[in-house]
Amino acid sequence: MINKKILILGHKAYISLGLIEKLQREGFQVTCFSRGEKQRENNIITGNVFALASNNLFDDHYDVVINFILLKDKGINENIQYVKSLTEFCALKTVKRMIHISSISVYANDEKQVNETTPIDNNIAGKGVYSSIKIDVDKYLLNLQNLTFELCFVRPGFVVSDVLKSSWAGIAIQLPLNYCLLLGDKKTSLPLIDRDVLHTALVNIVKSNQLMDVYLLLKNDRGTKYQYVNEKFNRRVIPLSKSLVLFAASTLKFIKVLDSNKYQKISGLFKDTYFDSSKSEEVLSIKF
Repeated sequence: MINKKILILGHKAYISLGLIEKLQREGFQVTCFSRGEKQRENNIITGNVFALASNNLFDDHYDVVINFILLKDKGINENIQYVKSLTEFCALKTVKRMIHISSISVYANDEKQVNETTPIDNNIAGKGVYSSIKIDVDKYLLNLQNLTFELCFVRPGFVVSDVLKSSWAGIAIQLPLNYCLLLGDKKTSLPLIDRDVLHTALVNIVKSNQLMDVYLLLKNDRGTKYQYVNEKFNRRVIPLSKSLVLFAASTLKFIKVLDSNKYQKISGLFKDTYFDSSKSEEVLSIKF
């Protein structure tokens, strides 16, 4: 399969910055889309994400669509409405391949080992807003019948870059006197992927003649939040005590101060999962 025209949805996202240039260097014609007033300037299109198929500023055909868009300011229903609009768009534009950027957060918190064949979590109870949206959008796409295009899910680890400042979000809370509170213990998993390596993997997926259903893009080094904070930030790290936190949470649940969902969110802070991306590395001929 030779892919010529690429459409990137969500090209302003941190995870996608730099991908346009990498694809162009490979000889692909790249168009980009993001939310905003309906207009087109060169290869950049903006408009209503819920009306992609009726936006007449797009070209008549695209070979590959790469979807980075997550409507963080919207709920699950709006995100599914967007993806429905996207699948209608792909059918209309005779798209051959859709690469959907998912997340490793779609897996159950208590999974001990995850690879490309591990099913996603069917229960969003105990998941945060981001994870819940990712799970339900993936479920919607997985349940679609008679697709007119190839579909694959890309599930990256925590994306890092030497170019931009590293993020604390969901990892640690900054405290005075050069301390930080880790949102987990020393074993809480946090597999990483360098953004440039992620982009190389995406280019290889675009160029591939045969798709896997799922690609895990992350290092196979049992990375943890504790290691990440120690390496990236010059602060003294205070990890949570799993036994004490879960004891306190269990007590609060018993006296009905916490419900089951909140308890599961707290227990999810101590996820100890090994993510095995060796099959993706083999197929894409790349070392994460």
